Amino acid sequence: KYFLQASRIKSATPDEYCQAMTGLAFCIQFGSKGNASASELEQAVSYYEKAIEKVGESSKYIPFLKSMIAECNFMIYEKNKDQAYLNKAEELWTDLLSKYENTISAQDALLYKSSRSIRDLNSNESKEKLLEMDKYVEDIVSKLPKDKAIGDTNEQYLVAPAMAMMLGNAYFYRREYEKALRAYQYYLKLGPTSQRSKSDVLYKLARIAELKLKDKQLALEYYKMFYTIDPNNIKTY
Repeated sequence: KYFLQASRIKSATPDEYCQAMTGLAFCIQFGSKGNASASELEQAVSYYEKAIEKVGESSKYIPFLKSMIAECNFMIYEKNKDQAYLNKAEELWTDLLSKYENTISAQDALLYKSSRSIRDLNSNESKEKLLEMDKYVEDIVSKLPKDKAIGDTNEQYLVAPAMAMMLGNAYFYRREYEKALRAYQYYLKLGPTSQRSKSDVLYKLARIAELKLKDKQLALEYYKMFYTIDPNNIKTY
């Protein structure tokens, strides 16, 4: 109701109108807890498109708005299996990663795309999605300062740690332990999302190194790091 009223204010600036349209779209896309119909999601897309039309392609909001349109199109595809909507989503995701590579919206779009597209972790399709995300995360890590300490948060890549965590878990499930080790290392390098997650990942790294890769020296390093930051964890006894 209030977003609709705000969208009708004639004196509203383009940014204010964009916020009103985004609010209306959010009510559909997220307010229904995933139960929005295909036609309702189409309505959400129209709101995002009106916002884009108002603020212009040069607006700072464009990556976010386009990522939301892509998500809506993918959600519609999941409901009606119409390939045209999947194509629209894929086209927007490709555009985001090409034009707005270092934005949080692009990272979030790739994470959403990969997590929603991966059903069977042992399938070839899942393997391709993991490789795509792996390359993206690897490129981000390669651009970080060489002296960046483990645990330092990089605000430019706030979503990247979650991507690295997903990669590590997926590779571990696929029994690709060297890749899992590398992904978890990326997670630590990019900046853990919480102290608890950092502790859990250090323990996973230690166990992978010890039991799967038979590298006792590396395992000992991670066990020491784990004990240092979480000495009261039951796993330390």
